[in-house]
Amino acid sequence: MKIVHTSEDLEGQIYVPAINLLVGIGSIFLVINFRSSNALANAYSFAISGTMLVTTLAFGFVAKEKLKWNKGALIITLPLLLAIDLAFFLATVTKIIKGAWVPLVIALAITYLMWTWRRGQRALSVALSNSVLGWEEVEALIESNSISVIPDTGVYLSSTAHQVPQALASQIHNLHSIPSNIVVVEVITGDIPFVSAPPRVKQINSRVTEVIIWVGFKQELKVSKILAEKVLTPEIEARCTYYLSDRKFVESHSGALRGLSERTFALLHRNSATASDYFGLPDNRVISLGTRMDV
Repeated sequence: MKIVHTSEDLEGQIYVPAINLLVGIGSIFLVINFRSSNALANAYSFAISGTMLVTTLAFGFVAKEKLKWNKGALIITLPLLLAIDLAFFLATVTKIIKGAWVPLVIALAITYLMWTWRRGQRALSVALSNSVLGWEEVEALIESNSISVIPDTGVYLSSTAHQVPQALASQIHNLHSIPSNIVVVEVITGDIPFVSAPPRVKQINSRVTEVIIWVGFKQELKVSKILAEKVLTPEIEARCTYYLSDRKFVESHSGALRGLSERTFALLHRNSATASDYFGLPDNRVISLGTRMDV
């Protein structure tokens, strides 16, 4: 999903075109369904009171965790605000059968999607950590002639170079081969708009190089360009192959997600932005390796 940062000062100020489109379609639906502002009043008042209540709860969390308010200030302020918002909210609950069910259903659907995505990402992290492969094991496979080494420079995106990237593990398992030179790229997005720090290069072993790239939240990310200009030479980068992992989720009764939650997470994951577009990789030099997983 494309996210556009509209401010250089606030990282959280964003514009999401897809969400904006959905809001437009939803507004048209509400106008057609309710037909008049009087008919829409019940849904509107319920949505406003619910928003006020949720905002107060969020304020309490921010005041405690971010602003570091002491407990005394929270005990005095938060209950008073909650009492006011809760009174307004309870007064509009009776309007649910008169049209207020619309914002309620929308809110529940969005909450379910967010909860499923968060829970699925957590389950995916656990599944990936349980299937890690060490570089020592890769070298042992090479020495035993279980896999062949091809004359190529392979670039793999990963959150850490201390473990074998999933795309490389899939390549070893399915193709029984690895490139002679391996570059593992980790991208770290900072909380500032622009980062000028050069990439950090570290040699893991004679075959594997770790590259850490820092970018700001407003910077356009092009991994291939950064590698060509600051890590490799343009000639070497032009011969590199970028390997990505294409995850396919298998529905079963043994994972952390089951039934509708697993199908929903698989749908969300399948429709998320592709790694090649997000990292700015050349399409003609990208190989996606399928991986079947159960989360």
